Amino acid sequence: MREELKENIKITSQKLVPFVLSLLLVLFNYIPSNLGFSNVIRPEMGLICVFYWVLNRPDLFNMFMVFFLGFVCDIMSVVPLGVNIICYLMIYLAVSNMSSFFYNKPFNIVWVVFSFLLILIEIVKWLEVSVYYAAFVPLGQLIFTILFTIACYPLISFINDAARKYLMNDDGE
Repeated sequence: MREELKENIKITSQKLVPFVLSLLLVLFNYIPSNLGFSNVIRPEMGLICVFYWVLNRPDLFNMFMVFFLGFVCDIMSVVPLGVNIICYLMIYLAVSNMSSFFYNKPFNIVWVVFSFLLILIEIVKWLEVSVYYAAFVPLGQLIFTILFTIACYPLISFINDAARKYLMNDDGE
């Protein structure tokens, strides 16, 4: 009986790795620092995590997790409530519909597609915030956020990949 309970706990904890790791990375992203730019320009950790997990383990990263992750980002950031939720759900739907395209593609191709989707999602977010405030938000911060997120994608992807391989005992299936 105890062995069965231990196995059930192990399986459940492995299924929660994508969500818990994504949540920790998002919360880590909002830790205040003394660097001048880091309190204004932050990489979109949530978008990177949603993209990675929906692409690699869609069975363990569902729409409710994406919604909650977007909600946490909305609470932690300065954007109006719902903006990140909409953007995260958009990337979830885009990647889940294009999953067959990504099969056996090299990392560079995946990175380019992520960059393209990120630019589209950030423009949508910029438009949503501009409509909410009834004034165009300056584009400088948007451009630097996009560039910083594209530059951070390999590192965050590597962290997620390491968690997938070592914490989940996943053989890349």
